[in-house]
Amino acid sequence: VFGTRVAMGAAKEPVEAPLAKPAMPPSSSRGAPPPADPELEKVLAKRRAAALAKLPEMRRRFAPDGLDNAAASFCTDATLLRYLEARDGDLDKASAMLRATLKWRQGRGLDVRQAGACAACARDPTSHCFIPIGTDKRGWPVVYSCAARASDKGVDSSIEHLSTTLDAIFAGGAGPGKMVWIVDMKGSGLREMDPKMGSTLTPMFSNHFPERMGQVLILDAPAMFGVLWAAVAPFVDVVTKRKIRFVRRLKDKADYYATYFSHDQAAFLGALRNVRTAPGSFPETEFRAVLQSAERERSTTSSESKSSEEAPGARADTALTV
Repeated sequence: VFGTRVAMGAAKEPVEAPLAKPAMPPSSSRGAPPPADPELEKVLAKRRAAALAKLPEMRRRFAPDGLDNAAASFCTDATLLRYLEARDGDLDKASAMLRATLKWRQGRGLDVRQAGACAACARDPTSHCFIPIGTDKRGWPVVYSCAARASDKGVDSSIEHLSTTLDAIFAGGAGPGKMVWIVDMKGSGLREMDPKMGSTLTPMFSNHFPERMGQVLILDAPAMFGVLWAAVAPFVDVVTKRKIRFVRRLKDKADYYATYFSHDQAAFLGALRNVRTAPGSFPETEFRAVLQSAERERSTTSSESKSSEEAPGARADTALTV
């Protein structure tokens, strides 16, 4: 999946030191899990209300008959809402932001490239480690990444891989939804913490994939990560910073996994501790199980989407279900 080769290792992670963090919300035995940050949810709800109020005018500005085919396909109601939310309902700012993204996508060839296709991974399956592993209990797609498990550290190559993977997850970038990005920093050294990578990818996510991040879970950040964070932090808005959670202690990981992740996802993440950190190196049994689970989810979602589109009067694009 996405050009990842499996290898086995045996090195175990050392005992983890405590890391201060906000209290973990209690796990819910029924229904959806609790929000990780209730106060942030209130802020996001206000953003959504402001965006919905401006959606009709935004739609007039980006009417399909005034766009080429690629732009018209990308500019769904879901897309327009994301850009409005990112700019707190300011029509002019949201419009300028979206136009910049359309130009960026055209320049990167995203509108003509197959979603999920990565030239580097076609040559070497261990090139990148940015892997969709299904959805969490909130229904958010989960992506696992680990720079130390990727052989290609190039910035431009990473941009290509991340952007095409996100397009594959979110229906060519036009679909609704947020995601959980797991950033595993186990085994990361100076090579993996290049400030140029962080200062390039962070604006890319902020400017061209706004409102996609539901949660960024950073595992096992080493002390030297502070240097990279200092370079990246100025590009991260206040709301996004609230979505970032640093987790290191085993108990904190276990609590988060049990609250938000499926059994297969939690088993995979837990088993990574017993595998050496190297390109293409994963716990074979758990890795296969989580990918098979993710594939079943994709098949089910695809079937349901097709049935919905074929139903009389069905709308493939609706703002109220974003």
